[in-house]
Amino acid sequence: LAEWEAALVALQAEHAATVKAESRFGQLLAKRLQHLAYGYGHGGDEVPTTFQRARVNRLMISHLLLNGFVESARQLAKVEGLEDLVDADVFEELHKIGDELVRHNVEPALAWA
Repeated sequence: LAEWEAALVALQAEHAATVKAESRFGQLLAKRLQHLAYGYGHGGDEVPTTFQRARVNRLMISHLLLNGFVESARQLAKVEGLEDLVDADVFEELHKIGDELVRHNVEPALAWA
């Protein structure tokens, strides 16, 4: 019975963590959709200047992330208020995995997959 109770407690904790992660993902998705609706929801070819600036900054941030400049990308995203529109954590993890693969260590890649 004690084993079942321990398993139930662990399952409840895992469920709570999953719900929290899904909630955060939903909030990020809503912010990204709101951003796109703002930029493209004006009809015609008219795109707000602030949206154009954000788009250029997001391109620069993506370039920095792809080339391993994760902290620089984070700083630019923070300064421009775009932190919720970029996936710096994902790129940081991928660069760590890439570094380990160069060292012939596949464990982080397998854990991530």
